[in-house]
Amino acid sequence: MPEAVLPAHVTLCIGVGAQRCGTTWLGAYFSRHPSIFMSPIKELHYFDTLWAPDLMENRNEAFLKELRTLLRGLGIDEIRAGGAKWKLAVQTVRRLEMLKGGHASYLEYFAAQVGDCPVAAEITPSYSVLEAAHFEEIRALHPRVRLIFLMRNPVDRVWSLLRHRARRPGFDANLDFDQTIASQGVARRSDYVHTLEALDAAFPAEDVFVEFYENLFAEGTIRRLCHFLEIPYQPAPFDKVVSRSVEKPMTAEQRNRLREILRPVYAYAAERYGERLPAAWKADVV
Repeated sequence: MPEAVLPAHVTLCIGVGAQRCGTTWLGAYFSRHPSIFMSPIKELHYFDTLWAPDLMENRNEAFLKELRTLLRGLGIDEIRAGGAKWKLAVQTVRRLEMLKGGHASYLEYFAAQVGDCPVAAEITPSYSVLEAAHFEEIRALHPRVRLIFLMRNPVDRVWSLLRHRARRPGFDANLDFDQTIASQGVARRSDYVHTLEALDAAFPAEDVFVEFYENLFAEGTIRRLCHFLEIPYQPAPFDKVVSRSVEKPMTAEQRNRLREILRPVYAYAAERYGERLPAAWKADVV
């Protein structure tokens, strides 16, 4: 059977970050939108595994492990009925096929499932670490590629990550603070300057939707996003919280330390966005 080809009129929408900036909520919204085929695997981790293997060295193994777990738990009746586990197993196989098929398999993943939807989408926050040359290659994949980049107050983003990790057994957001803020992965994901300048170099401004997390959960923002994707507006569940973190306040000392580390990001954002910068950011500009 010949590979499906993603039609030229379909917009390939890729969320490129940032982590803990509302991408899970946005992915859920996209999944409900009748004009969008949203990847059932929200984070495909294709481009970051390919071009940032130092951060993603175990991602392909994680997909393979998940597939094995899914297959062990499947019964013949669920397979025949096309149940949720079976569907997820099929999606995971399609993702693993990208290991050998590369860009063609990535596009085929969407082409085989997009149907009549004018938009095909995935959101992988760690794409934010990619270089301008990588984004240029992504742009060349398809005639209509649109990117979304969400930013959150840098200090709040890192603290949200720590609180999210605190859900794991043995992890404590306070005890692991020093190790986390010193990690290379956290530093690279916090470097909005790098991401914005890479996007500027690779894509025309009209093909990139940049927004602040602090403004995301509002009808006006979602209307603008739908306009950007050239699809009808669909109401969004602004009161629905997804991927909730453990509630834990940050100490003044922790906030000051993080603010100092992230000072260049605040300075750049203040210069670039001026009065558009959300109040939560302005309070941390030093």
